[in-house]
Amino acid sequence: MSEGPRLVRRTRSIARKQGVRRRRLLLGAGSLFSLLVVLAVGWLFLVPAVPWLKVDQTTITGLGRETEETAEIESVIRRTVTGMSTLRSDEAGLREALAPFPRVADARISMDFPNSATVEVDLRRDGSVARASPDDLVIATDGQVLGKLRAGESGSLPKLDAGPISQSPGERLDGEALDQALVAGAAPAELRPYIESVKTGDSGMEVELTDGSTLLFGNPSRARLKWAAAATVIADPDLVGRIDTIDLAVPRRPGVVFADGTEVESELTELPTEPPGPPSELP
Repeated sequence: MSEGPRLVRRTRSIARKQGVRRRRLLLGAGSLFSLLVVLAVGWLFLVPAVPWLKVDQTTITGLGRETEETAEIESVIRRTVTGMSTLRSDEAGLREALAPFPRVADARISMDFPNSATVEVDLRRDGSVARASPDDLVIATDGQVLGKLRAGESGSLPKLDAGPISQSPGERLDGEALDQALVAGAAPAELRPYIESVKTGDSGMEVELTDGSTLLFGNPSRARLKWAAAATVIADPDLVGRIDTIDLAVPRRPGVVFADGTEVESELTELPTEPPGPPSELP
């Protein structure tokens, strides 16, 4: 009978010890949670306020040659980044500040402790010109509307036959106009001055060159590869002045129609899988 009370007392002792241990664990967990809250509040409100952890030197890359537009972009970047905490960059805030500039495709911040930052900017490139009212508009190589055509620029950019377009700067073209813009935007720099216009014909996208010949692209997919094929055919000295049409629907086997009506299908083996280019310009 004596074993019963001792067992009860031992059980009660174990239960008390377990209760104390449980309370200590709960107290420890509560203290840890409180510490995390304090640290989070400090991170949100106190760290950004530390004066020696704020950006006061900013390096900007990717703007290229200085123009009135890039000067404005640079000014906005410096105003936005200066004073930002080097422990917590605000890329969303920078992108919002740059939203009025459709030429800016993206911007990234790299902080350099304790008070420097580097901002890398991706700019869209001029690709073509679209008809609009009251002014013609410059279209980026990815189909984004950049803004009003500047004086002296019309002769250097391909003209889209679609239009007049209704999109405003900052918006992207759609439908037929977008297809034309993607084809024009993929043109290599050395061929761009020889593009008379880009239009939509019975076989899809068609490019009229200043020498009177026509490039048939079909749809705008693999546009850079098709341009590479066209450049290879055009550069053949035996074909100069003889070409009427080049069918680029199958880039590695372009079909050439000569001015006298003769048709030839060639096979190109030196073309790359896909000529390199910025991701934003991919059709």
